[in-house]
Amino acid sequence: MMRRWLLVAGVLLACRAEPTTTPDPGPEPAAAPVARPSPAIEPEPEPEPSSELLEELVEAPPPYTNPAEGWPAELPWVSDADLSYAEVQVSQAGDVRVRWSAPTARLQEVGTRLQQGLVQAGYTASEPCELRPGEGCRLRLGDRLVVLSAGITYPGSETINVTLQLLPAGHRPLARLPGRCVVPPSRKDTVIVSASGIDQEGEARYAESRWSVDTAPGPDLDGDGVPEVYVPRESKEPCPWNVPHDVYVMRGSCGHRVGTIVGPVDDETNVAPFVKGLRAIHTSAEWAAFDGDFGVPNHHTRTRRYEFDGSKLRKRAEDEREGKCHHCGVEHCRRR
Repeated sequence: MMRRWLLVAGVLLACRAEPTTTPDPGPEPAAAPVARPSPAIEPEPEPEPSSELLEELVEAPPPYTNPAEGWPAELPWVSDADLSYAEVQVSQAGDVRVRWSAPTARLQEVGTRLQQGLVQAGYTASEPCELRPGEGCRLRLGDRLVVLSAGITYPGSETINVTLQLLPAGHRPLARLPGRCVVPPSRKDTVIVSASGIDQEGEARYAESRWSVDTAPGPDLDGDGVPEVYVPRESKEPCPWNVPHDVYVMRGSCGHRVGTIVGPVDDETNVAPFVKGLRAIHTSAEWAAFDGDFGVPNHHTRTRRYEFDGSKLRKRAEDEREGKCHHCGVEHCRRR
């Protein structure tokens, strides 16, 4: 997959976490429940450098990129005054996706402006659509479907992620899916993740964050422009990265359960290749635990890939790595 970057005025959007004692939103959400990396224990901040030193340390901003050169040719240029650092992705599957951030308070205005630009370029919408977080507006031009969507990464954010994705040319969603089409069950749980450890200065540190583990929309797997639904299952494992989720491929108000995955869904899934009609699902998780020798925390990184075989999702690859991390915050999870 090739990535390019388009620079226009604006600010980046931070992540989706819901910290309670130390709010520090990180990068984007995944639509399905996404766990944050294990928080390392940081030392006390050093004194601020002098103004002369700051001038030497501050990097010059990246050069301006003309939209006519940086914007993908497959998508019409839809002017948005709130464009920030826009990420342009072209996937192996044939997707073209542009992501940037816009003010949350002006989401409806942004959505209307972008849809008008697409209509002027020849795209048509089957029905009027108001852009809302977690939902998408779909427009079509010939055999190309473009999806305009938005996602708030954490409550109260002043900015919101906006995504414009052109699906592969000629792609058609599966006509038939396994099992009955049922309304996905609605489940909701809250998990408190606490982390504690000793920093580089020998000081004890503690942090706590709150995670919603509930039925939620997630990456579109069949390429119809509609988010699928991911439903957490009953589990003795309280930590979000170990909670299994059933995946329902939606058809209107009902969905077909196509399998179960474990782990937060990666953004890579949104542009992953189609296998037997559904995109491969990539999950990843990071955490630290006292599960090694000599009482030194182990930092774990785990990735998995699930593929559809025509009847259900199956785990095709898994990689887990661990290493000593003396100053990592060891995490403990409990349900509220």
